[in-house]
Amino acid sequence: MADFQQYRALFPHTQNMVYMNHASVSPLSTRVTRAMTEFLHRRSVTEVDVYPGFSETVLKTKNLIGQLIHASSKDIAFQTNTSEGLNLLANGIKWKRGDRIILFSKDFPAVTQTFGKLIKEGVHLDLIRDRDGRIEVDDILRAMKPTTQLVCLSHVQFLNGFRLNLEEVGRLCNERGIIFAVDAIQSLGVIPVDVKKMKIDFLSSGGQKWLMGPMGTAFVYVSEELRTMLNQAYVGWLSVENPWTFFDLGQRLAKDARRYEIGTLNAIGIVGLAESIGLLMEIGIKNIEKQVTDLNHYLLQGMSTYGVRPAMPYEHDFISGIVSFQISEPELIAAKLKEQNIVVSAREKYLRVSPHFYNTTEEIDTLLRVLKDIDYKIKYEKSKAFFPFPLKSEAKP
Repeated sequence: MADFQQYRALFPHTQNMVYMNHASVSPLSTRVTRAMTEFLHRRSVTEVDVYPGFSETVLKTKNLIGQLIHASSKDIAFQTNTSEGLNLLANGIKWKRGDRIILFSKDFPAVTQTFGKLIKEGVHLDLIRDRDGRIEVDDILRAMKPTTQLVCLSHVQFLNGFRLNLEEVGRLCNERGIIFAVDAIQSLGVIPVDVKKMKIDFLSSGGQKWLMGPMGTAFVYVSEELRTMLNQAYVGWLSVENPWTFFDLGQRLAKDARRYEIGTLNAIGIVGLAESIGLLMEIGIKNIEKQVTDLNHYLLQGMSTYGVRPAMPYEHDFISGIVSFQISEPELIAAKLKEQNIVVSAREKYLRVSPHFYNTTEEIDTLLRVLKDIDYKIKYEKSKAFFPFPLKSEAKP
C-alpha cells in the first residue's frame, strides 16, 4: 500500500487548509509546479525555443494517458477542455434527421449542452432520468432504438457522485452498433478506466480535477474505427501526416488521433499534466480508489451520526470520489466552512464533498466538528430573529 503521508507532503496547502473540493479543481503538487517553473525558465532564459524537447514531453504524456486508460497513445489527442473534446464528436458524426442520442437528464452541461444543439438538426434526445440518484442500465437499454446513433454519459455524476457501470453500458452499445462516448473528468485519477474492456469508442476528460493537472489541459481518446467514421470539422497545419512539408496541400490527415491537434498545444499545461499523471500512476489508481472510497465511507458514517441525509444510497459499486448531502442552505454552509479554511462546494440543493488520496480521516473529523458548530450557530441566529425578545438564557440577572 502506498505511503499516503509521504505524498501528502507534496501539497503545501495542507498546512493551512482542509481541501476537499477536487470535483471542482485540484491543487497542484510541488512536483507539478517545479516542472512548470523549470519549463518557464528554459522558455524565457536559456533555450527559449523548446519545441524539440517539448515534442518528447507530448509523447511521454500520451504514453502515460494510454497506460491510465489502457489505450494506445496513437488514439489520444490533446484538447483544452472536456467540452471542446465532446464538440469534436458532436460535430464529426454525420447526423441525419431522426437520429437519436441517449443522455442523462441531469448530466453536466458539457454533455447536455454540447449535444442539445443538435435538436435544431432534427436529432432526437432520449433523456434518461435517475432513480433515487442512480442511473439504471435497464433504463438505458429501454431507450435504445434502431435509430440510436450515440450514447454519451458521464462516468461519475458531478452532482451526487453516482458511478455508472461503463462495462455493462459499453457491451449494450457494442452489440447494437451504437457509438459509446464517456465524459471521464470526474473519474480519471481516482477510478480505474479501461476503454477496451469497457468498449468505449470516445472519451473526453479535462486534467484539472482528479488528475490534479493545470487548468486548460484535456485530452480525448478516439478509437481507430471511430476515426474513420468522423467528419473532421476543423483542420490545421498539425493535422496532416507530415506537418513540416509546408507546401504540400494534397496531404492526407494523420492516421492517428494527432489529426485533432490542429495547432500549437498548451505546452506549459502539458508539462504539468505529465507530472501530475505520473504521480498518480506512481501511487497506483487502485490504491487511490481504495483510499478515497474508504474516506468517503468514513464521512458517510460521520454524517449519519448527525442525522444528515446523503444524496443517494452510497453502496460499494456506486461510490466514487464525490459524496453529497441534503442540507439546508448549502451555499451558506459552504461559505461558512471556507471561513474556517475548509473547502467543499455547494451544488444545487447539496453540500458536495470530494476528498483525494492525500486527505485524512482527521480532516474529515475536523469537517464534521466545524459543520456541527456552524449548523448550531445558524439555528441559534434564526431563533433570535424569530424571538425578538431575549431568551431566558440571555436575560440579564
